[in-house]
Amino acid sequence: NGLLSSSGGPDGFASSRDPLAPPRPITREQYLNFDWEMATAEARKLMNYEEYRKMPRLVDRRAEAEAYVSTDLPSYKRQAANIDEAEQLLSRVESLSTDSDAVVKVTTPILNEVLNVYGRALQTDQAVKFFGDKFGEGASARPNGRTYRILSEMYIRSGEMEKALAIKDEMMQTVDEPDVEVFGNLVRKLSGQKRVQEALALMDEAQAAGLKPRERNIRELRRLCDVAGIEQHPLVGTDPEQWRKDANVAKRSKRKKDNQVAYRMRMMMTNSFS
Repeated sequence: NGLLSSSGGPDGFASSRDPLAPPRPITREQYLNFDWEMATAEARKLMNYEEYRKMPRLVDRRAEAEAYVSTDLPSYKRQAANIDEAEQLLSRVESLSTDSDAVVKVTTPILNEVLNVYGRALQTDQAVKFFGDKFGEGASARPNGRTYRILSEMYIRSGEMEKALAIKDEMMQTVDEPDVEVFGNLVRKLSGQKRVQEALALMDEAQAAGLKPRERNIRELRRLCDVAGIEQHPLVGTDPEQWRKDANVAKRSKRKKDNQVAYRMRMMMTNSFS
């Protein structure tokens, strides 16, 4: 019927026309008489439909993911299953990077990813050994801020805060660009343990290094300082969401005056972002 080429186009599509060209207009009679069965058969030939049917389905991947998270094992034990695969991949990369003109090189980001596998699995001994082997004295790779973030997060999750703080000190002595997340995670954990003065000391150190932890990491410290009547640290400041909280309180108030203030505040913020 002339609407579908039996040979297909050079780009692999069913039509021999330019796929970016506008669609060809057809009449109502051509549309009604179009041979859909023939078109389907030709399309299947062009896309190798039988091979396509053998490809893994998305539902299989979904079932695999659901089986992975449905186990009763904690997350760090599930992560341990990835260690062998990470070690094999690293060994493969190292074997490919032996030549001087090799395209693949063992770099700090690659080593960080392997170290992260140990860290997420809470394999602290293996992580420390790997760090010493790959980043220690005489190693070609040098650690960066993310390297120390991985180690500090590992110790925080394992409940070894003193070691996590020691990792921060080593980072400050080793790298030129410290990772702000190392400070943020430590401040957040210390605040959760009600160690306010230590958290404030870390904020002083972060400020001296020109770093400012993210809001989510200092929110609890701000609350503790408010409760204890301690002056807020300059990097902590006031709650950026306080205006929203005040508006919600006024909105729930039964007093007409408070409701008017809340209404004006909401209108002001709406107009400023519109």
